[in-house]
Parts: sequence; C-alpha cells; structure tokens
Amino acid sequence: TVSDAARTLSVPEAEILKSLILLVDGAPALVLMSGINKVDSRAVARALGGRRSKMASPDFVLERFGFQVGGVPPVGYSESLPALLDDELFQYETVWAAAGTDRAFFPISPGRLLEITRGIRSEVKKLDPTA
Repeated sequence: TVSDAARTLSVPEAEILKSLILLVDGAPALVLMSGINKVDSRAVARALGGRRSKMASPDFVLERFGFQVGGVPPVGYSESLPALLDDELFQYETVWAAAGTDRAFFPISPGRLLEITRGIRSEVKKLDPTA
C-alpha cells in the first residue's frame, strides 16, 4: 500500500507515486499521480479523447504487463502506452516509484517521468476524494 511504501522509505505518502493502468475505451493507458490522491476516470477519458474509462483489473494488469497491482512501474513497458501525469505531481522535486514489485522503489523527478513516458500533464485526480 501507499502507507507501507511511505513508512519503508521514510517519506510522506504524497511522494509515493501511484502508477495505475486504466482502460480508456478498452485500450490501456498509464496514469501517474500522488499516492494521496484518487483517480477521476472521467477526467482520464476526457484527457485522452475517449468516452469511457475504468480501472483495469489486477488480473488484466498481471496478464498483459507482468506486474502485480502495487508494484506497477511508471516505465519499462514493451508496448507504447499513453500516459497522463497528474498536475499535482509537479509540486514534488522527487517521487518514489515502484520498480516492478511492491518492495522495490526508485526516486525520479516528475519532469523526468514526463519526458520518459512522453506523457501529457493533466488534472486527473478526483477533486472531491469522497466521491
């Protein structure tokens, strides 16, 4: 979990990177955001020009990409994935990303993530986290 990772690394939960796989009109997309936020699937669909978006199932993520949920990295995919980086990430100098497992992490700047993923910066977090 985000709290476990933050505790292990002795960093705030906000600096733990969530790497999420969503399906936008059935096609996988990568969403990167702060560990304290929840994703707004409608905002993701809008940002990528789609109609519908939903979280990919853990089984889909494991079968398609080889990663367990909780250890999904932000980089290193054999197929090109559209990537969205939530605007809020850019307030942090460094975030800590999963390196393929929920026990290995690496530090990286949001700016570097934007370059590597060729992502789009967008507001994709839920503005009302209780919704």
